[in-house]
Amino acid sequence: MTKSTSSNPDLFHTRYCTFICDSNSRAQYESLTDLVKCIQKVERTKTAWHATLLCEDETNNISISYLVHSYPFLASHGEELPIGRTVSDTRLLDSIPSNGKYIIHFHHFLHLAPYHLSVAETRLKLIRDAVKRLLDRNPHVIILYQSAHYVSGLNFWTRGGIFYVELQRRILRGLGDRVMFVFTWPMTIAADNDDFHPHIAKSFTHLFTGHICGRLLKSTS
Repeated sequence: MTKSTSSNPDLFHTRYCTFICDSNSRAQYESLTDLVKCIQKVERTKTAWHATLLCEDETNNISISYLVHSYPFLASHGEELPIGRTVSDTRLLDSIPSNGKYIIHFHHFLHLAPYHLSVAETRLKLIRDAVKRLLDRNPHVIILYQSAHYVSGLNFWTRGGIFYVELQRRILRGLGDRVMFVFTWPMTIAADNDDFHPHIAKSFTHLFTGHICGRLLKSTS
């Protein structure tokens, strides 16, 4: 899959890819920017663990950005996270125009998990409605939603993961073939993952880039 992406630069030509999530999806951002070989315009710093990032390939007109999902968001220990540094999922989706090629990647888990499940349910329903509106007006958008992942052992932050997975699958199903559910739960069980940030994160990137490249190759054939 890495070979497909790097040997077919036109597949991502003139595309805008946005990750709106937490540090786990930042791993996906970093993997994808390595594949595309873009230039970091806004880089990660030691003082801001969760902050906007931007990478661009001006030759192929590719822009990849990482944004922090909106509150409620339980910041990491000792971290200050001003609300102005976060972005509303639905506002982002509703701001995307009817033309242009966009790939939007969502992930909600560890920093939302300490709150009641009803908060996640409400957010997912709002995202679903906004995704439907976007799919209706822009035929070139691809949506990726990365599921909660398994972490071995009982931990307050992760023990509700299976409930998150069920909510995510139930609410987001049936949106069509331009929406991919990146199902990381069974992958992290098989890998016996014991980390908040799974060591097999690059496998998630390979999974969704393979799906995207397959769709784009089919649409251009």
